[in-house]
Amino acid sequence: MYKAIPWIVFVVVVVAVVGGVVYMAKQSPREPRAEETYPITVAADDWVVGPADAPLTLVEYSDFQCPACASYHPLVKQVLAEFASSTRFVYRNYPLAQHKNAKIAAYMAGAAGLQGKFFAMHDLIFQKQTEWSESSTPETLFLQYAQTIGLDLNKLKADLTSPVVQQKVDGDVKSGNSYGVNSTPSFYLNGKKLQNPAGYEAFKALLIAELVRAR
Repeated sequence: MYKAIPWIVFVVVVVAVVGGVVYMAKQSPREPRAEETYPITVAADDWVVGPADAPLTLVEYSDFQCPACASYHPLVKQVLAEFASSTRFVYRNYPLAQHKNAKIAAYMAGAAGLQGKFFAMHDLIFQKQTEWSESSTPETLFLQYAQTIGLDLNKLKADLTSPVVQQKVDGDVKSGNSYGVNSTPSFYLNGKKLQNPAGYEAFKALLIAELVRAR
């Protein structure tokens, strides 16, 4: 009889604690956290597509080797196609340390950008992510992609290690850190950090709501 008393006391305490938590949750529902807004401006060296005077500016911090970033890539393209006249898109690099080929991919896209083909290379790198992401020689594959879009391969190789290209990637990471980037992809719509939308319709709804607000 006496040996059972500690267990009875334990059960009573647990029930009381759980009941108290449930009661407090019902009495004081947590307010949803407001989306944070940052003073993000478009820099002269940013990789940008879309009209400069667009009412919407969508900034993405992304890692070319990140599977989630690759899955959002077609959604972003679909959104930009539908909102082409009202959205300016800015891509910024945020290569994660655990992705061994992410930084060389960012450099390769940047080097392609010096020949006016950043987004062409950007698209190929994402589309073929499973091919190069674990490769021990990703540069060889990237050069093959570059050839298909008509890049000067000798210039590309030279630009790959240039300070302009590498400092741009470093600058993107630094700005991302200052704007609260803690995962990839991270999206900012007119400076407002978004909760990543669950699909195209949710993404589209965010742009429509901001477009209405901006106008």
